[in-house]
Parts: sequence; structure tokens; C-alpha cells
Amino acid sequence: MRWHLRPPGALKDDLAFVSACIGCGVCGEVCPTRCIKFYTREGGNRINTPYIDPSVKGCILCGKCMEVCPTESLTPTPKEEIDMGIAQIDRSACYPWVDQGICGACVAVCPLGGKAIGFDFANFYKPVVKEGCVGCGQCVEVCPHPGLPVWIASREEGTIARHGAGQRRKWLQ
Repeated sequence: MRWHLRPPGALKDDLAFVSACIGCGVCGEVCPTRCIKFYTREGGNRINTPYIDPSVKGCILCGKCMEVCPTESLTPTPKEEIDMGIAQIDRSACYPWVDQGICGACVAVCPLGGKAIGFDFANFYKPVVKEGCVGCGQCVEVCPHPGLPVWIASREEGTIARHGAGQRRKWLQ
């Protein structure tokens, strides 16, 4: 399953984003990691609009896409105020949380450091997401577990995975 996120600084309402985006592709051209992709065969009015699939490549929060956008669809936003979502960790699958080894790759790669993710106080190697997380997806990209026990969700869903209906919903369906 893949989860799609809009680039940083995107309008929160996806219909407004699709209306504002002219599909010029400049945001993807300036992206140094090439994490920004574009809808092609999905049809409808989303064609040529940008998205990020963090299971393939997360955003490094460089801000270049926001700087070059010729429309209001991507607005320059300070790193700490970006809101692409928030990371969720499935504690029933994450290696350190199920005592299957030491990891911490998600903590090491985070561009916002300790403001966004850190280790559980009682056990230094159990990662916990903090409110400073902006949902860039770097933690998803780097996770070594094949089932990806970390993903980006809406802020209302919180930082700890809840099992049941709606878990791992696909963004921007």
C-alpha cells in the first residue's frame, strides 16, 4: 500500500490545492531528492498535480518547491510550521517496541531532530513521535522493517497506531 502526501506548504483543502495548481512541474524539477512525483493516469482533475510517496522517498524539508511555485498551491512556510501530517508508529511491529533489536533509524534521519521524534524515556531505543513532527516521511523511507510500521497520518489520528478499520488509510485517494 502506498500513501500519498502533498508537498510542504500545500493548501490544506485538497480541492483548493487541485484548483490552484497549474501542473507546471517546477516543484518536482527543483526538488533535490526527486521525492515529488506527479499524478498521471489517475485521471480527473488531479492530473499533473504533485505528491510525495514517503514509502519510496521522503521530503527533506529544503523548501525549494515552495519558493518556486508560481501559484498559491504551495506557500512558503517555515520548516517547523509545515503540516503534511504526523508520523504514526505501530508499536506492535516496530523492531525496538517488540524487542526484536535496536534500531533508531527514524530518529537519526529526522530533519527536525528531537522536536519531532525521540526515544522513549524508559528505553532509549524505542522511538516516539512528538508534536513537532511535520509529516515529511523521512522516517517512513528509512524504516528497515519490510511492513513499514511507521507511516504518515492526519494529526487528528495521533502518533500511535490504533488497530482496526481505517488504519493506514490511503491519502488523496
